[in-house]
Amino acid sequence: MNSKTDDTQILGMKAIYDMISQINDDISSIENRLDNIETHEWADLSDEPEIATKKCQYNLDSSQIIITPINQTYKSKAALNRGEPCSKRDWDEQMKRHDEGKQMMWDDTPQNKSKKGDIFCVCFNKSQVGFHQIEDVKSTCDRLPSWSNNVGQRDRKVIYISAELAHVNWIKWLTMGGAQKVQGTTSVKQNHIQIVDFLKQNGN
Repeated sequence: MNSKTDDTQILGMKAIYDMISQINDDISSIENRLDNIETHEWADLSDEPEIATKKCQYNLDSSQIIITPINQTYKSKAALNRGEPCSKRDWDEQMKRHDEGKQMMWDDTPQNKSKKGDIFCVCFNKSQVGFHQIEDVKSTCDRLPSWSNNVGQRDRKVIYISAELAHVNWIKWLTMGGAQKVQGTTSVKQNHIQIVDFLKQNGN
């Protein structure tokens, strides 16, 4: 009787030991997986320079390039009341329009010289730059009602922009000769050739 009890206890302890060993093996496997993600997979994502999503519809060689910065934070209510534009709020609106299948649009440069087929860059300083193509140019009468309070921009034409063609992370942008900081919607001169070549090489 005692021998059977001892055997049962031994078998029970062995089963518990085997279970603990399996749990430890599972924990080790999970830890190794997490280490692999931290050291390799996330690094691969951060190093990924571009994602091509749509082809350009017009000749890139003759295109002008304009760029606009998007703030990382929203403007205060006081700033909005003074008529200061909030690029983050305005870009959020364009992302919502895109999700709803509506036309994305933005202000032209102060010179109002953009034309159909030009490249439109959206810059998130120290983060990434996205590339779109200008699909049409409309008059100031076509400005969105939500832009009505943006003092100093009411005389700008409206550019219709495509979905994102591609984007690059900040390191890639700098290696392409891009500006270290973009302020205000303006024409791109210094790395025009690099941007065009990049879009061509990525199947656009």
